[in-house]
Amino acid sequence: EEVLSTAVETLSAHAQEGGTKVRWTACYALGGVLGAAVASRRGVAGAPWLLAAIDALCHSVGESPNFKVRIAAVQALGALSTREAFGDDDGYARVFRCLVSMLLVVDDASGASFSEYRYRGDLKASVSRSLLRVIRLSRRTDFLALKDVLVEHAGDLFAWLSDAEMAARNAEREAAAMAADAAEAAGGGSPSSATAAAAAAAV
Repeated sequence: EEVLSTAVETLSAHAQEGGTKVRWTACYALGGVLGAAVASRRGVAGAPWLLAAIDALCHSVGESPNFKVRIAAVQALGALSTREAFGDDDGYARVFRCLVSMLLVVDDASGASFSEYRYRGDLKASVSRSLLRVIRLSRRTDFLALKDVLVEHAGDLFAWLSDAEMAARNAEREAAAMAADAAEAAGGGSPSSATAAAAAAAV
């Protein structure tokens, strides 16, 4: 436990200081360490080192000028795969607010160079995936602490959820069509007719 705590605290410090490569490496490593720690349930819930890691990652998401560092930090937050890993309601709210804040500004190109902004799509996709995971882990009491955010940004969040649902449906249609084509091709039939049938069934 002491070794784990020291390692995470060191990585958390590097995630906020140093060059871009150092910060990216630290965020990426934190994702691996946190994922493994949560999976093994090694005294994770409410551990000071975990809260320090969450703070460091949220800081990187909101403050790093480098989009690849932000992506690594967002993905590391997504490694928190149990509600207990967030600790109390405040810990959960910290991550939720962080991801929502980034979701709301990710399309804003002001202040970002082209070399960074070209990663906007990857950042937005990572934020969406991690935020969906966080929402799925929520408790009813979590949203009481987030009432202000939910009310203020209700329209934006509803639009985002609608887009996410549509994207999921499109992905299901594509997967069904590919599976149907593969099955039809294996049986010697017409892939196009199978694709149409699968697409209709997925609607």
